[in-house]
Amino acid sequence: MDVTVTVSERRWKSLIPLITKCFAVFEKVVVLPSSSVDVFLVSLKEARQIKAASVRRGLRVSGKSDKHSFNVLAYPAPRNFPRPDRRGKFLGEIYLSPDFVEAHGQNVASMLAHGFLHLLGYDHEKKNDRIRMAAQEKKLLRRLTSKFCVVRNGVSKTSEDKHKTRRKVTT
Repeated sequence: MDVTVTVSERRWKSLIPLITKCFAVFEKVVVLPSSSVDVFLVSLKEARQIKAASVRRGLRVSGKSDKHSFNVLAYPAPRNFPRPDRRGKFLGEIYLSPDFVEAHGQNVASMLAHGFLHLLGYDHEKKNDRIRMAAQEKKLLRRLTSKFCVVRNGVSKTSEDKHKTRRKVTT
């Protein structure tokens, strides 16, 4: 899977390898033909502006329609959306605020998994949809955890580092 990561603040560049590894695992769990995704790491202010603009335009935004709540925003690409600069199918864009993730005790990997599933058409509007999405999210995170031992608050440990000290991923 081709993943393009754009960061609005240099301090988040250290997350790029983690994001790339996450999508390498996601691709193995959810078998997809050649595809690509764009991930944007944005400030909380930028994330709120993006969400507010989406609500104003009438785009469906998961969860509360409150423009101030935010964890991850995912915008699936329209069917057959042309991206000549990419090989394969362009899945869409994921917007994530590392500051929000850290402040709310979440981790980047689980938010990426959640956003990725939205790009694939999963939803949590109805109970059955929530159950189906939660099961798939659990599957992705289980595979991710077994490979990288992802823990809360951005602390991650690779399977190669099992007996070494945990390293803090700066968010």
